[in-house]
Amino acid sequence: MTSAVTRSVSIRMPRGWLEIDPRNPDVTAELTRTAREQWGDGVDAERIARHVAPMASGLRALADETGLVLAGFYADFLGDEDTPLLLTANATLAISPPVSITDLRHDLYARSAEKISIRTVDLPAGEGVLATCEVDLRRTGWTGSGLLHRYFVPVPDSSRFAVLSLFTPNRDLADLFADVFGAIAESLRFD
Repeated sequence: MTSAVTRSVSIRMPRGWLEIDPRNPDVTAELTRTAREQWGDGVDAERIARHVAPMASGLRALADETGLVLAGFYADFLGDEDTPLLLTANATLAISPPVSITDLRHDLYARSAEKISIRTVDLPAGEGVLATCEVDLRRTGWTGSGLLHRYFVPVPDSSRFAVLSLFTPNRDLADLFADVFGAIAESLRFD
């Protein structure tokens, strides 16, 4: 596993995930560069970055608006050349603006009518809230729905939250990705 540290919060992402700074002006170029560095020249970095890029689009603007400090991507192809299965997931880590736990819980429960599953989780970084739901994908090249896990963990001595969002469009592998997402959430630490 590699370590990703940003400001006062850190996570450990599994081997094979690409870590980027979402504040980079060209996220796709950053993905391609990172893929080459991590996997070497033998891997078709452009192909992987091209397939992951739809999920990365808008990260730069999101980073400026929401306190996004880290993004991670996983992509792998299974099967033959004619009908490859793309396995992909992404992670984002942000620090929220000041908000109370009461307001956060109220907002999440108000959204539970949208088929959001909400539960309290006990992580090494502290007690938090996990909201899980399906998300419709409506981007060129990506249709259907995906699975979103969003962890909200209070930043110690602050009215802010670390918001760890983990997503995959591979609904058939939801249980496998849920385990991976849980392991990433367990690695969340405050400096």
